[in-house]
Amino acid sequence: MNNEASWNLQTLTSILRFLTAASLAGACAHHQDPLFRYDGKDYYTTDLPEAERQAVYKLDQEYYEARQEKIRALVLDLYVADLAKTRKVAVADLRKRLLENPDGPSEDEMRAFFDRQKGKLPYSYDLVKAEIKDWIVESLQEEKRLQLLAEVEKKKKVTVYMTPPTPPTFNIPVQGFPGKGVPTAPVTVVEYADFTCPECQKAVAHVQKVLKKYAGKVRYVYKYFPRTENAFAHAAAKAGYCAQQQDRFWQYHDYAFENQARAGWEPANVVAEKAGLDEKVFTACLDDKKTTAFIDESYSEGVKFGVHATPTFFVNGQLVVNGHNADALSKAIEGF
Repeated sequence: MNNEASWNLQTLTSILRFLTAASLAGACAHHQDPLFRYDGKDYYTTDLPEAERQAVYKLDQEYYEARQEKIRALVLDLYVADLAKTRKVAVADLRKRLLENPDGPSEDEMRAFFDRQKGKLPYSYDLVKAEIKDWIVESLQEEKRLQLLAEVEKKKKVTVYMTPPTPPTFNIPVQGFPGKGVPTAPVTVVEYADFTCPECQKAVAHVQKVLKKYAGKVRYVYKYFPRTENAFAHAAAKAGYCAQQQDRFWQYHDYAFENQARAGWEPANVVAEKAGLDEKVFTACLDDKKTTAFIDESYSEGVKFGVHATPTFFVNGQLVVNGHNADALSKAIEGF
């Protein structure tokens, strides 16, 4: 048996071993069977507290994505091996030609990348030039890999026998929280967010894009989840709630995210002026213990449903992994 045939057989054997091992663990992705038995009783995911059900789902999702990525990598290995055999060349040499960029980025491309990152990189171009080159090379290689994979999957009619895990569905209360869209819309998007969170700021544009794309189909609800590691997060959330009491939540929302560095610590009179609020009513609301209690309850509720970071999105009560990404959010919406 020649080396190429041996390599092909070894690759096929490893695929079969991987899929066999995965199939033995496959039940964990669906939980049709009990998770465990304790004192003579079988426990299912539905028996777990909400946060633990969410944690198990996230583990299932990570397993699903890792297994899918592994299978796709094995498919690519098989394709390269078959092609190398047809062309009568070494597998390693062909793989290098297919997936690597021999030229690398030009000086102009690296300089342009650095210029786009101004304000984010606290170093001079000369100090980070090597790292920029490595990053661009890796990005280009990954781009070529994904492009080749897409071509192979289409050409070879690849089918991966996997079913994504089903996220648990929770009845998330939305009454009393600010929202956009038709209240009777068939899809409700809930975001747990923090006015001082940079990723929440970036997600604003994605939410607007989704609301425009699915106008009439989607209702969006904002829920307060001030991160405990930011001293101003709770104050910013209270300001949002108090603006909401004057029907000016979205004015405050836009102002807070556009001026995020000031969120939570600006004097009440400045915030009231910028958001068009009655200062006296606004200040009284900020000092009201009921306001603090409402924000705390919103936060505790998020923790109960497995929220640990912001932004976290739910679509019709189901967690959306990477929901801050417009494509991931759109895909979840289209599932209903």
